Amino acid sequence: MLRCKSGSGTNVAVTVTLPIETSVRRRVYQLIWSYSSAPTNGAITSTNLEGEELEFLITAAGPGGLPLPPIYGRSGLALTFTLAAGGSGIRGTLSVVYCPD
Repeated sequence: MLRCKSGSGTNVAVTVTLPIETSVRRRVYQLIWSYSSAPTNGAITSTNLEGEELEFLITAAGPGGLPLPPIYGRSGLALTFTLAAGGSGIRGTLSVVYCPD
């Protein structure tokens, strides 16, 4: 069953942490984000993915989304995605669509 976990904030990094599941891997299907205005240093990074970590830049305001190929979190570790602070007065949101695999 697909699950979604989200976070938001103004001029702060937004971190979404998926719960630790020791007996199963978590598959991430999609990242969805938004900035209320063009961010000064917009980016999304990951921690504890199997294989290479994600890092990409976001340069425009508004919503965006990234459907992902099969990517998995490391078993027994918290899987974290962080949306960088957008700048003074800029609100950012991040949602992660995932499921235990």
